[in-house]
Amino acid sequence: MVAWNLVMKLSNMDKGKGIVEEPASKGLRGHGSVIQDPVVVTISRKGILKEIMDQLGATIRTEGVYKLGESKWVAWVTVEIPPKEGEGAVEVQAFQGIPCMTDYEAQENVSEIAIAHFISQMNISVNDVNYVSFLETYRQWHHCMSWSQVLQIKYETMRIEKSRLFNAHVELLKRLSSICVRYNDILPLASCDPLPQSASICTEQVMYTGSKPPVTRHELLARELFNILQENTPNGSLLND
Repeated sequence: MVAWNLVMKLSNMDKGKGIVEEPASKGLRGHGSVIQDPVVVTISRKGILKEIMDQLGATIRTEGVYKLGESKWVAWVTVEIPPKEGEGAVEVQAFQGIPCMTDYEAQENVSEIAIAHFISQMNISVNDVNYVSFLETYRQWHHCMSWSQVLQIKYETMRIEKSRLFNAHVELLKRLSSICVRYNDILPLASCDPLPQSASICTEQVMYTGSKPPVTRHELLARELFNILQENTPNGSLLND
């Protein structure tokens, strides 16, 4: 798609269409100085649309405003867009605004709708006094979004790895507790009633039944196995000497 970079010439705007909105308050006082509110200067959307039309070689075929009810106004505009590189048919686009309080607001509204269409559908960039700041803001936004996607991928990878390691840890504890119970004929360990524990870590409960402190090698081994289970179980209680 061909990108259009239109340089706006404010001197060509419709006279009297620039509006200066004075701040509602005189300013806010902070740190011993007065912070002035910005003065908002609104440039006529109709003037911007006219500048776009001129640089595209397009023409406004029809335009107008009609009254809707007792206090609303609606504007419309139809434009002819020449074919790119002189090939193809002339494209006709019609735009209609929404009801507004005045005829001027209605014309500004439909002009803004038309401008938005050209920007989104024809890949047009309006190079006004804010264009450089816009490009810098867009560059920073794109950079942040790229990093956000990278971090999201890393987060998902780490989350999956964490889940895999946790499940492997739980399976290891289950296997260890099962071994302790199955070899209770040679080790002083036995199965017991389950205690309240985390639902995510559910293993067969094991109790130590040997001497305290352990005396034989079998009892020492049983205590070590028992303590490993307790260390990795919520609210586990170690068996000390």
